[in-house]
Amino acid sequence: MTNLVNLKERLLALPAVRKGRKHQERYAAYLDKTRDVKAKLEKTVAFIANTSSILPSKDCGEALRSTRRAVSAALRLHETLASNPESVLENAVEKRFIALFEHVNSAWKYCQEGWEKEIDAKIRNWTSLAEVVGKLVPGEGTRLRITIASLQSAKASPPKTKTEAINAQRLLEDLKGSVTRLGLDTAFGKFLQAAASPEGADLDAAQVTDVQETIAKYELEKVFRVRLLP
Repeated sequence: MTNLVNLKERLLALPAVRKGRKHQERYAAYLDKTRDVKAKLEKTVAFIANTSSILPSKDCGEALRSTRRAVSAALRLHETLASNPESVLENAVEKRFIALFEHVNSAWKYCQEGWEKEIDAKIRNWTSLAEVVGKLVPGEGTRLRITIASLQSAKASPPKTKTEAINAQRLLEDLKGSVTRLGLDTAFGKFLQAAASPEGADLDAAQVTDVQETIAKYELEKVFRVRLLP
C-alpha cells in the first residue's frame, strides 16, 4: 500500500500532471466567470429586443455594438480553445477573456444608462408638477402623480422581459394622455411650472388666453390669486 501511495505522489509530481491540473483550474475559473457573463449578455439582448422600438436611444445602439463585440470575442475564444486547449494558460487568452467581460459589462451599462435617460427625459418636465396638479385637479392629477411615481420606479430597473417593456410603454402612454388632457404641454403647463418655482409665475403669463381658459375650465381662479408685495 505504501508503495502505491508513493507512486501516486510521484505521478502527481510529474510536470505533465501539474500542467494538467493548472489547465483544469484555469478552465474552471473561466467557466465560473462566463456563467455570470452569459446571464448578463442574455439580459442585454432581451432588453435591446424588447425596448429598441419603444424607447429608441443612441445608447441602445452602443449596447448593440458592444454585444456584437462580445459575441465575436466569445466565438474566437471558443475556436482557439477548441483547437488548442493548452492555450488556456497563455496571457494572450487571458486578455481576450478580460476583453470579453468588458464588452458585456459595457453593453449592459449602456442599456441601464440609456433606459434611465429616456425615462427621465419623458418625466422631467412633469415631475415637479405632479403634486401640485394632484391637488388642483384631484382626478386626472392623481392619475398623473401615480403614473410618474411608477415610471420613476421603472427608471431604476430596465425591463428584462417583453411584459415589463409593454408595461413601461403603457405607463408612458398614460403619461402622454394625462399631459394632453391637463394641457400641461401648452402655455398653461409652463405657467404651472413657473408658479411652482421659488420665483413664482410672472403676472403676464397668467393673462395668456390659453392659461385663462384652462384656469376657468378647472375652476382654479381662487388658487391663483395675486398677492401684492409691500
